Amino acid sequence: MVISVLERRAEIGLRRSLGATRRHIRIQFLTESLLLSVLGGGAGILLGSGATAGYATLRDWPTVVPLGSWPGHHSNPDNRRSSRPLSRHPRGESLPHRSARRHLN
Repeated sequence: MVISVLERRAEIGLRRSLGATRRHIRIQFLTESLLLSVLGGGAGILLGSGATAGYATLRDWPTVVPLGSWPGHHSNPDNRRSSRPLSRHPRGESLPHRSARRHLN
């Protein structure tokens, strides 16, 4: 942010001389940085999705996006407490370690 301000001192000076307040300039910089980060994130998502789909196509794998991975969608409404620690398992017991579970079957 400091570098972009230093690089644009002439523009900022011109805007100030035309009546822009510090608040106007601050809002402009925040809006630009928000827009650039949203566009960069969107471009990254598209590029990553395209690379993944291309690789899956080369390997003859189906390209599947699980419905639960979309923002705001809960694939299992009963799984609202997924962040509950394992020590508070619904039955009140701790789950055994993976290596112990293999021997239980």
